[in-house]
Amino acid sequence: MPHSADRPRPETPPPAAVSGAATVDNALEDWFAATVGQRMLKSEMDLIDAQFRRTPPGRTMLQISPLSAALLGTRSRHCLKIAVLPGMPAAPGAGGDYPRLIAMPLALPLAAGAVDVLLLHHSLEFAGDPQEVLREAVRTLAPHGQMLIICFNPRSLLHWCRRTPRPLHRLSAVQVSGWLKLLNCRVRSPAFGWYGFAGLDAWLTRQRLPGGGFYMLHAVKHVAGWVGPSALKVAPRRVRLPLATAASRLGGPGG
Repeated sequence: MPHSADRPRPETPPPAAVSGAATVDNALEDWFAATVGQRMLKSEMDLIDAQFRRTPPGRTMLQISPLSAALLGTRSRHCLKIAVLPGMPAAPGAGGDYPRLIAMPLALPLAAGAVDVLLLHHSLEFAGDPQEVLREAVRTLAPHGQMLIICFNPRSLLHWCRRTPRPLHRLSAVQVSGWLKLLNCRVRSPAFGWYGFAGLDAWLTRQRLPGGGFYMLHAVKHVAGWVGPSALKVAPRRVRLPLATAASRLGGPGG
């Protein structure tokens, strides 16, 4: 009978890999549950709703966030909304009415091009490899699909005053935009929100001033040579071709 020390042991990930992500997620949940976090989340939801209000029905929408709250808004109706969580939520009803997909953002169990609209909510700055998370998100995005990315703004006054959580990576809007362009995405000008002034936040957000506590990037996946469904519905044009007459067939008069 083999000695107990010679028996194969099941492989287990290091404790830091298991508890690290859960610790960060719990800390973010606690911060967003506080008064300051609730104000910031409301400002984010206003911008998300404004972007998704014209989403056509029948689209597949994916939310990737360390938070278990439903963030895809209420204006995009009749769409399939899925929330990706890195672990089982503490509350049984977390994620709203969305189907929950327990997966890591680095390896999404989705086919390429399966998602029409994707929301990356504070997922890059707390990831071990933010570029790979972004690459995986773009892979699952359909041609001409839309993606919203929300990150803490490392150049805001609130960040320097330590009123926002300290991320693992200080990612600026310019840096993330550069990554998106390398992944063949067209990026619009960033929007900023939550400046910490209750009476001026709405006005400052409309001005897109770069001092907000968070920024939002709107990217569209570009695929060269791709023909969308709308282009296939165009009626074919009739081309008039000259027809040969009897005279031309016989070589003309005197032929």
